[in-house]
Amino acid sequence: MIKTRATLGVSLALLLTTSVSATAFAVGHNDDPELAFCQSVGELSMSVGSLAALDASSTVGEFETAVDSVSEASDAVRENLRAVLEAQGDEIQTAVDGLRDYRDSIGDDVTIEAAVQGTGPAVADVARAFASAGNVDCQAVLAEAAAQQAMEESQ
Repeated sequence: MIKTRATLGVSLALLLTTSVSATAFAVGHNDDPELAFCQSVGELSMSVGSLAALDASSTVGEFETAVDSVSEASDAVRENLRAVLEAQGDEIQTAVDGLRDYRDSIGDDVTIEAAVQGTGPAVADVARAFASAGNVDCQAVLAEAAAQQAMEESQ
């Protein structure tokens, strides 16, 4: 558990560099649940950093504002994570539906050997969808969003 938290902390710190530029891009492009999740993780990291930077000279109001910011950012992370998991669940279901469609399309005259060999692409789709469940590569997601933003701005 400690290793996971340490890795998460390092990952959150790395997200800060990309999330600020990608956040500007996301306005109007927030139909991607992974992008919204990654941005909210970056915002949570910044909020926690602001709270951690408070010291004895900080005011009660600054402390309360910082705690509220962490709380709101945490709520956004949880909400966006639910959307990511729902989208990933939909991807799994779509892949399984494709496998069932393949099964249902096999004629009575097809040998089991041919039927099993033909499942390759559908099984690969299910395996890919299952393997991605619960995983989000925020560095890649944010880098892709930043690249897309740069491409759109250059046009």
